Amino acid sequence: MSRFRFSLVLAMLLLCSSTASAQQFTCNNWSLLTIGGTVTTTQMVPAQTGLRVGVCGYALFWSAVGNFTLSTGTGTNCGTNNAAMSPSIPLAAGASVINRSDFVGERTAQGNALCYAATGTGAAIVYWTQFQ
Repeated sequence: MSRFRFSLVLAMLLLCSSTASAQQFTCNNWSLLTIGGTVTTTQMVPAQTGLRVGVCGYALFWSAVGNFTLSTGTGTNCGTNNAAMSPSIPLAAGASVINRSDFVGERTAQGNALCYAATGTGAAIVYWTQFQ
C-alpha cells in the first residue's frame, strides 16, 4: 500500500510540475545613436501591436561628461506611461561602458516602444530584438 501511495504522490507531482522552460530570445538587431548635447526622451524602436522589445545590452562611448538612460512607453517618444528600463548611467569624458549578453534581459510590455535619453557627447549601440 505504501508503494501505491508513493507512486500516486510521485505521479501527482510530475503532473503538477511545469515542463515549460523559460524562453530565451537572441538579439538580432542593433541601433547606433550619435549623441551631441542633450537628447530628451526619443524613440529608438517603434512599438508594434502584440510585440515586446527586448534588450540584450549596449555599448556606450562618451567623449564629454553625460549620462544615458533607456526607457519604454507608448505614444510619441514614449511620452505615455514612460518607465525606466535602466538607471541613468553616468559617463565621464573618455568613458566606455559595454554591457552585452547573447540573450534578452530587460523587455518592454507588449505594444510598447523602446526609447532613450542622454546628455553629453558620444555614441551608443543598443542591441535589441522584438518578440511576442
